[in-house]
Amino acid sequence: MKSKTRKVLALLLCLLVCLGSAPAAFALGERTEARWPVPPAPSAGDGAFPGTADRVFAAADSYNAAAAASYALKWWNSFNMQWYNWEAESYSDCANFVSQCLYAGGMKMSADWYWISRDNYNDAWTTAHKLAVYLASKGYAFELFPTAGQISLGDVLFYDWNQDGTFDHSAICVNDSGDSRYVCCHSNAHCTADYTLGAARYMVIRLNGTRGTVYPGKPALTGMSASYEAGKPITFTWEPTENTTYYKLLLGKKSASGAYELAEQYQNVQSGFKLTLEAGEYAVLLKAYNGNSQMPDGSDYANTTAEAVYFSVNKASFTVTYDANGGTGAPGAQTKAPGTALTLAAAIPTREGSYFLGWAESRDATRAAYLPGTSYTADASATLYAVWVQPDLVLPEALTTLETGAFEGGAFRFAQLSEKTEEIGARAFADCPQLKYVFIPRACTRIDQSAFEGVSGATVFGARGSTAEIIAWQKGFTFLPVN
Repeated sequence: MKSKTRKVLALLLCLLVCLGSAPAAFALGERTEARWPVPPAPSAGDGAFPGTADRVFAAADSYNAAAAASYALKWWNSFNMQWYNWEAESYSDCANFVSQCLYAGGMKMSADWYWISRDNYNDAWTTAHKLAVYLASKGYAFELFPTAGQISLGDVLFYDWNQDGTFDHSAICVNDSGDSRYVCCHSNAHCTADYTLGAARYMVIRLNGTRGTVYPGKPALTGMSASYEAGKPITFTWEPTENTTYYKLLLGKKSASGAYELAEQYQNVQSGFKLTLEAGEYAVLLKAYNGNSQMPDGSDYANTTAEAVYFSVNKASFTVTYDANGGTGAPGAQTKAPGTALTLAAAIPTREGSYFLGWAESRDATRAAYLPGTSYTADASATLYAVWVQPDLVLPEALTTLETGAFEGGAFRFAQLSEKTEEIGARAFADCPQLKYVFIPRACTRIDQSAFEGVSGATVFGARGSTAEIIAWQKGFTFLPVN
């Protein structure tokens, strides 16, 4: 008995010396926890062993770290009223919460660490510093300023905010995969926080717990963008995580209320999974599962969730490109927004010996579907090809005046006047039923009103502001400018 007492005293002395004299290896970080007051001392005798009538104690040969972590993950943001809620009285609940986790992991109560009721417990159960001393007295090893590699699932961490030698806060490790360690705690409750919590001094007590459950590593989506285009596939990729048999992708969509609501779950997905989504605001979660191991409480398979990734999907845009189709001077490509009309470019291409009729969606078209400066309304990308026509009646340069009835009743389709033509006389092209196109030069300033009598639906090529444009307007013909 004396030997055992000396061993406990030596452990406690070592712990207190380390707390009081260890150098401040880390600069004081931003505090993420408030210094809560500790619960009041219990009314029952602190050293009295609790009666079994009030509590059936766990009989466990070993500490199940996975079960303790599972309890922490279940209750970190709420309170199991079987054990009371000290925060309801404005006291710290951190040690009470960690003690519950240890008990859920199979650690047996003792005369120095127990809870029976609100008025029957001891301080080691409810006070962070005394819980640290109790666990050290049980022979568990401790490390000041531990590295991530010195912390395992189910280990308990303690924090001394102002380096006065007293631990003010406690938490429990709930994930030890990869290079990070995450803890859950009460009093300013949070879970999966980085284990240092920004404390000036911190310590881990290593409990050497068994693992009834093997948790997968925490997955992380890679290469995500802040925005995507509707109608185009989005690829979701990630690096494989340890202890993982399958992944699940959960997709949330922002509703009119501003909240993200679960839209779809995709089971057993692999990295490189693709989705095509409509416009909206989205959030995505990736979960890793170990299908060979259930949670400690028997529910679902052990799983770990990645951080949420938020992104937007915008309405698609469309591109209209122009092909001069053997000519030159095609306009540059234009971008069309969905649901709105696009005004086509006014630029006119040229091709030697031919006249530009407009644009069509087929390279071999003989009729134009679109004229320069008109509207394109389709919600689709397109390539527009120049449509060309060639004259079948070309007048010589010497013919400056077209006399009365010069070509009346002719069977030609396209008459090209000379650049030096100055006058078109009466009925010069009257009653030409096949005449569909005519080129009138700027030099032509006198055109008789009967020159095109009996001609309908013709297209006049000419210069802007010329007599050709006026006669086209007067006759109801289509006017197409030429360069």
